[in-house]
Amino acid sequence: HFPIAPPDPIDAIKFRMEQMGMTKADMEKYLGSQSRVSEILNRKRKLTMGMIKSLYKDLKISPEILLT
Repeated sequence: HFPIAPPDPIDAIKFRMEQMGMTKADMEKYLGSQSRVSEILNRKRKLTMGMIKSLYKDLKISPEILLT
């Protein structure tokens, strides 16, 4: 019985994208411009509360994961 660490927020987003067959272009409506999507997915920019709410509402990614 070992505790399982929560997944990395960016890995969770990428996993959901893969599950849903989404591209980076599809993520623009959740994260902003194409450059903003790249910055988020490359870990150069943090998620905002608005992005987290949108990802939870539309893609059903847990806020607890995205806030870590």
